[in-house]
Amino acid sequence: MSSELREEDLEAAKSKFIRGREEAEKIFGNLPQQAELILFSSNTGKLVEEAVKLGLEVVAVIPLIDAVVVRGSRNTLIRIAALNLVEEVDVPRKVRALGDRNDS
Repeated sequence: MSSELREEDLEAAKSKFIRGREEAEKIFGNLPQQAELILFSSNTGKLVEEAVKLGLEVVAVIPLIDAVVVRGSRNTLIRIAALNLVEEVDVPRKVRALGDRNDS
């Protein structure tokens, strides 16, 4: 699998970002090389399978809110966030704080 990030993957991931497209552009632009994302899906089992296939670490599965927390490289995280299986994307506070520090 190529490590190149396709523009359509990035656009699809941005469109699912909980806090809106503008913040998605800011966050994804400042995402460290290794980071975490919270992915929401009504099919968390399949989402976990896809994460493992892509080589991501599954940090947590939260069935109460149909979420999976995954950790991995920036490009792979954006690639999984772009899947149709993912309904919404959020960024943990600690990762968002890193992005804010990079802005200054």
